[in-house]
Amino acid sequence: MPHPHRRRGAPLDIAVCLTPEGFGREVFAGVVEHLAVNPAWKLHTPQGLGAQPISDLPGWRGHGMITDQTEPSRARFLRSRPFPVVVTRVAFGNHGLPAVWPDDAAIGRMAAEHLLQCRLPNFAFAGNSGHRSSRERFASFHARLAEEGIAPAVLDGVTPFYQTGPGPWRPMHRRLRAWVRALPKPCSIYAFADPEAAEVLLACQAEGIAIPEQVAVLGTNDESLVCPLTSPPLSSVRWPARAVGREAAQLLDRLIAGAPTPRTPLRIQPPGVAVRTSTDFIALGDPSLVRAVSLARSEAPHRDIGVDELARAAGMSLRTFSRKFTAAAGRTPHAEIARLRMQHACELLTRTGLPIKEIADRLGFPTPEAFCRFFRKQRGLTPGTFRTRIARVTG
Repeated sequence: MPHPHRRRGAPLDIAVCLTPEGFGREVFAGVVEHLAVNPAWKLHTPQGLGAQPISDLPGWRGHGMITDQTEPSRARFLRSRPFPVVVTRVAFGNHGLPAVWPDDAAIGRMAAEHLLQCRLPNFAFAGNSGHRSSRERFASFHARLAEEGIAPAVLDGVTPFYQTGPGPWRPMHRRLRAWVRALPKPCSIYAFADPEAAEVLLACQAEGIAIPEQVAVLGTNDESLVCPLTSPPLSSVRWPARAVGREAAQLLDRLIAGAPTPRTPLRIQPPGVAVRTSTDFIALGDPSLVRAVSLARSEAPHRDIGVDELARAAGMSLRTFSRKFTAAAGRTPHAEIARLRMQHACELLTRTGLPIKEIADRLGFPTPEAFCRFFRKQRGLTPGTFRTRIARVTG
């Protein structure tokens, strides 16, 4: 039945209690987008976005709530509320509340599909079985690899520094270093989340293991304060935060209108993989070609490097280099340069609010028009249209 305390035509008073940083803000942005569809909502965000614990609202008499505060004690409090509650976090397991969160099984399978495309012969998983998301992502990652007759190596208990402090972190780091050192190379490693993937990158660097030539590393969540800042930048399965917020708001609308409580969580599909250098691998074999590709990776994002420069880096004639590269990579050197430039352009369009003119300058194009012509030739649409569409899809 509809909420008994709502007067006909009166706004719906909705509490939104979400973590005030990172994904909580993105989920909140998805909730706000729902207001365009349902302007009858009046959002109640106590002391700012999520700053006040939900348990501080014992007498609040609204119509519904969206929250990611699902610790066991708070879950008990939420279940006792006289209004519908939708949760967007499941770190603490089954809390008996209507829930919307990413499909971790789909995330694990997507990770396997991406790493299989790297064509490396060996696979590994770095996880932490204490986290539900790690267990679910590993199960589907393992199942997809099993379809190819592959059994990945596994390291459990990977924990980032910020969660442990220096004491517990040091033995974990030593164990991680020994693990990556012993893995058969070349190898693809999937870490269940970005901070854990960053730890894998640090261990590889400490062991002198080249990324991605010897080990390709993939994370999950596409965290803006992690992935672009690691060395090299980290590829990651995107986390559909805004879509979670929108779907949570739509579910809450249905519950307020009297719809039955769903028995199972609504799981949101990941929108794709943000590909960066850590998995951008071409199995070239020839060290001369590897030198040329390393030069292209460092220079192509900033200027239109010529194939002749790559040929000189490889110590080959232009004709010989073009022939050998095309045979090894399955695309021409010109196509590889364009791919690298497009990859960086898409990263800037997706992850920053920089104007098109500044992006064109950073990529080394003489004018914004030249950049737009290049982008349209590669993608069939303008940079502005791409930015709008990708924001809609990844949200």
